[in-house]
Amino acid sequence: RVRIRPGTPFSFGVLPEAGDTPPLPVFGLPGNPASSFVTFQIFARPFLLALAGHRRIHRPMLTATAGDAFESPPHLTHFFRVNLRGDPAEPSARLTGPQGSGLVRGGGLARGLAVVPEGVSLVNPGERVRVILLDEMGLGGNRPGF
Repeated sequence: RVRIRPGTPFSFGVLPEAGDTPPLPVFGLPGNPASSFVTFQIFARPFLLALAGHRRIHRPMLTATAGDAFESPPHLTHFFRVNLRGDPAEPSARLTGPQGSGLVRGGGLARGLAVVPEGVSLVNPGERVRVILLDEMGLGGNRPGF
């Protein structure tokens, strides 16, 4: 279990080498779509990029103004699916809709993941929030590849 939401039930391990087969890393992603999407973005994607030899393995981040309230249990880091609106120099992060881990639509609409860190239970509208960009173009451009 990891202390994030969505995505608490997550696993990682390595299958030992067998004969000529080298050790094999294995990710166990949660069953709910939003949970699986977030844990892939946070854990699996950077690992796979590093394994492939990439040097920039993490998605870019920016600071945005919260356009909605982001409420989270203080013992978890919470990743909210958001859109970015307004001035690209000072964007506003707005929820893509309901944030249930079994919901698919919000993830498909998301341009970023607003991060409410462990120890913070509420980010009010107008306060600053860090956002992991899912769309490399930031406020515009094409949908992310993965």
